[in-house]
Amino acid sequence: LEMADRQTHLTNLNKFLRWFCFNLSRELKLPNQLEEYWDEEGMGAKVSCTTYLEGYVLAAADSPLVLYLDDVDALFPYPEVYEDFFGLLRSWYDKGRSRPNWKKLRLAIAHSTDVYIRLNINRSPFNVGLAIELPELTREQVQELAQQYGLAEDSSLVDPLIQLVGGHPYLLQQAFSHLKSYPDITLDQFLVEARTDAGIYSHHLRQFWLNLREEPKLITALQTVISATEPVRLETISAYQLQSMGLVKLVGNEVEPRCQLYRSYFSDAIGS
Repeated sequence: LEMADRQTHLTNLNKFLRWFCFNLSRELKLPNQLEEYWDEEGMGAKVSCTTYLEGYVLAAADSPLVLYLDDVDALFPYPEVYEDFFGLLRSWYDKGRSRPNWKKLRLAIAHSTDVYIRLNINRSPFNVGLAIELPELTREQVQELAQQYGLAEDSSLVDPLIQLVGGHPYLLQQAFSHLKSYPDITLDQFLVEARTDAGIYSHHLRQFWLNLREEPKLITALQTVISATEPVRLETISAYQLQSMGLVKLVGNEVEPRCQLYRSYFSDAIGS
C-alpha cells in the first residue's frame, strides 16, 4: 500500500484506518466488509482495524500474507495518526508470536530516513525484525547509472559527482536526470549551483534544515561534524539521530558528513 496515496485521510485516525482496511481488501480482491467489523463508538478505530485484519483478512488467507507499506514517511508530519498506527503495526508483529492468524502476516515497511521521529521503543515497528538500508553505489554502479541516462560514464563526469554526493543513490539519480534534461548546463555550473538553494537539491536540503531547526541540539552536533577535518566522536544519541537522518556516516565509533554536499550546504546554513 502507498501511504502517500491518501493525504486527505492523514489527519484523522479513524478515517485513515478505514482507508487502510478498504484498500487492503481491494488489493487482495476481497469484498469490503468494513460495516460488519467496524465499531468506532464501541471498540474504537484501532480495535476495529485489528479485528478486521484478524477476523477477516488473515482468516481468509490460506498462505502467508506479505503486507508491504511504502512511503510510510508520508505519515511523519501527522503524529496524531502515526503514533497509533505504528503502535498497531508493532502490536500485530508481537501477536505473530502466539496467535495463529497473525503468524500469517509478514510486514515490510519502506521509509525515508530524512526525518527523525521519536517513538516509544515498545511501540515502534522499526526496531524489530530485519532492517535493510539502501547501500551507497560503488563507482562502477555510478558509471552504469550514468550510462542508463545516456551520459558519458567516464571519469570527467562520474568523479566530480562522486566527490560531491558520494554514492548516494537518490542524489546521483537526480543529478543524472537533470543533466540529461538540460544538456546546455555545464558540469561546473551544476556543481556550483548544487550546493545552494538555487540548485536541484534545494528542496531536499531545505527539508533537512527545517527538521534540524526543530532539534537545536542536533544543529550543534552537526556543526561539530562539518567543521572538523577528521571524523569526530559525538554523544551516542546525537550520532544515532544524525546517522538515522542520513546526514552523517559512521567511521568506527566516530562520524563524518555523509557527503561534501551536506558539509558545504549546512556549513553555510548554520553559519548564516
